Amino acid sequence: LINNIFQIFKQLKLDPIEYACLKAIILFRFDIRTLNDVKQIEYLQDQAQITLAQFTQIYNPTRFGRLLLTLPLFRNISSKFIEKTYFSHTIGHTSISKLLLHMFKN
Repeated sequence: LINNIFQIFKQLKLDPIEYACLKAIILFRFDIRTLNDVKQIEYLQDQAQITLAQFTQIYNPTRFGRLLLTLPLFRNISSKFIEKTYFSHTIGHTSISKLLLHMFKN
């Protein structure tokens, strides 16, 4: 599954801005049980989506939809796997949920 996702992103040739926006959309999910400030999470996710939409509109109006269609693929991957694969070198053994919870408290 993860190889399929990498292959799709490789074919899409993601720009660094697109990558950052998709990453934010995935991370700032209001269904994460340990995060309490749903309004703040929705705001951050909305901002990432708006930025992605505006950026992709410049080059290819249909690209925004194509990129959003890749997001359900991440629902099948555990958050622990994503944390271990992409964030362990920067946040160590701290979970993303704890990190985001700490960010929203401050």
